[in-house]
Amino acid sequence: MLTNEDKEFFGAISDNFKELAKLALYECRSRANSIINGFIDNENDIGLILDGMLSFCYDDEILKLYKAVLRSVFYKYPELVHDYVYAYLEMFEPEKVEDKKI
Repeated sequence: MLTNEDKEFFGAISDNFKELAKLALYECRSRANSIINGFIDNENDIGLILDGMLSFCYDDEILKLYKAVLRSVFYKYPELVHDYVYAYLEMFEPEKVEDKKI
């Protein structure tokens, strides 16, 4: 059973993750919009931006941006999209990868 001290500790960690996600969202939003609007269209640049976003996909708003970026480049870079969908699943929904539901 968790003590009050443990609960405070884990609560503080959770709050820090939320704050970090807010900062990441601020940083990612303009880059994601640049991809979606076609201002960034180099596959390597898009991959680097997606790499940065992937770690924060536990946040719903960043996950929405991540998906929007993937949808916006699907026809131009289908293999890139496949790789980043798979990376997301491995990191956040591993049971789908293990059960071969993808």
